[in-house]
Amino acid sequence: MPIVWFVSQISPPMRILLVGAVVFLAAWFTLLRPKAEEVPPVTPTTTAPSTQTSPSTKPESATTTAPDPKPAEPAAIPAEELAKLPKDVARALEQRKVLVLGVIADGEKPWRPLADDDRYVRNTLRDVNRYDGGVFVKDVQLSRLATYGPLVNELGVNQTPSVVIIDRNLQGRVLTGYVDRIAINQAIADARADSIDPLISDDYLRWANGFCGRFDLRTERWSLPTIPGKKAEVASMKRAVKIVRDYRRGLARKPVPAKWRGLKEHWLRVLDMREDTLRGLTRAWDAKDTAGLYAALHGFDAADVRKLDRRFDRAGLRDCAINRRS
Repeated sequence: MPIVWFVSQISPPMRILLVGAVVFLAAWFTLLRPKAEEVPPVTPTTTAPSTQTSPSTKPESATTTAPDPKPAEPAAIPAEELAKLPKDVARALEQRKVLVLGVIADGEKPWRPLADDDRYVRNTLRDVNRYDGGVFVKDVQLSRLATYGPLVNELGVNQTPSVVIIDRNLQGRVLTGYVDRIAINQAIADARADSIDPLISDDYLRWANGFCGRFDLRTERWSLPTIPGKKAEVASMKRAVKIVRDYRRGLARKPVPAKWRGLKEHWLRVLDMREDTLRGLTRAWDAKDTAGLYAALHGFDAADVRKLDRRFDRAGLRDCAINRRS
């Protein structure tokens, strides 16, 4: 049934409410939350063979990171164990890449295809984030998993499909059953974050990274209305506006060095746009003004948000960037 026909059969007041609900959800996911991806629950595990401590990473730019004066020894598999692994996997570990193994069932034949979940996960792994070569991805048949003993023996992998993720400190986690690309990408990002700890030497950037983390915490605690009715819905949206407004004020008050002035101005501009858009949505929702809802969203410049996100990423602000590549 075409959606246009369906909507045309709804009375005008209900259309306003329907459109408003959709727009409100769009506002929540695109305008307020600083993180881009929500991950469905997956089966986590911990532990993998490692007794070493977390390494320090090399600085990726002169302005964002600085070398640790006392770098920790990188986690490593003994040479005799490394020699037992497939050569491409051993090479990836020696290069300290995040390792992603897709454990898939055996016995695929033209007349006996893989189960749907195995096939979907195998295909999904082709498109997960590689972080410019920093992540190594490989499919492994379950019958050959014993070859990867030093990496997986303690993880309890006993079903397909499973996705094993080994970070740079050789700590492992397992996602079991069907998982989509968003879930796998988030697990890869978490593995990188856990084993690549950026050392931000610049005082302003260090403050900015913590400031983003505090904002993220406030947005996590913001909630949709718990009782029905427009009054509660509008009050919830006003609380969202206040979060963004307070965040903007905190940023504006913080003195900024000249070299980061452009970043701060861009940041403030995006926050102004977020607040204006949320205010417009709130007013339109309160008035049941469908045109106002569309107008408020139309004024939101997503391209400028992405541009700011790339600046965050280049500066090494991991808690500010939505799509981290550094």
